[in-house]
Amino acid sequence: MPKPAAPVKKAPRMRSYRNWKERELTMFNLLEVIREVGLSNGLIVLAQALLETGHFSSNVCKEYNNLFGLYDSKNREYFRFNRWEDSVVAYQRMIQYRYKGGNYFQFLKRIGYAEDPRYIVKLARMVKSIYKDVVTR
Repeated sequence: MPKPAAPVKKAPRMRSYRNWKERELTMFNLLEVIREVGLSNGLIVLAQALLETGHFSSNVCKEYNNLFGLYDSKNREYFRFNRWEDSVVAYQRMIQYRYKGGNYFQFLKRIGYAEDPRYIVKLARMVKSIYKDVVTR
């Protein structure tokens, strides 16, 4: 009797939300997309992307266009996006839709955004650094 074939795992689905104009992934372009998408707390979200990707150098960022470490716990893998801009829309749809106002750092802590217990402290430092570099320029 022949052995049954091993189940074939489907290729991960690439998520795409819009037809974006061609843009390089930079801090300023990301901030522009954050504004286009309509996210609130733009500097904090920008800081999250920088922290999550090691300033856009992580494999999840480079290979999956995932700026926020968005994870599909059902399939136990990181979400993959056609373009980095799509991960900003996904952040809005998966994370920020739950935000109803107030302190955004507390919101992230409340929803358990990151496993690192020092995440909020690191994020606040990153925001302060970005503010000095970007806003006060």
